[in-house]
Amino acid sequence: MGKPYSLDLRERIVRYVRQGHSARAAATVFGVAPSTAVRLAAADRDNAQIAPKRQGRGWIQNSSATPWSLAKASKGVRNPRHFRGVVL
Repeated sequence: MGKPYSLDLRERIVRYVRQGHSARAAATVFGVAPSTAVRLAAADRDNAQIAPKRQGRGWIQNSSATPWSLAKASKGVRNPRHFRGVVL
């Protein structure tokens, strides 16, 4: 997974577009993809956040509750349709 552009670069692109230049011209000047500059300009126009979004999957909150450990724990149950006294 690639690294996100820095907040400083994002702010400079937005500032350049605010000065009256096109987003595609900003992309050429700063060496980013035109789609990136257009997206940042649109986010600024809509008062959205231009900071990079979080990448990747979230962390497992409880490492003991992995799918493997849950599968091992469920092997002791005789009737998998029986759950806490309620038969499904």
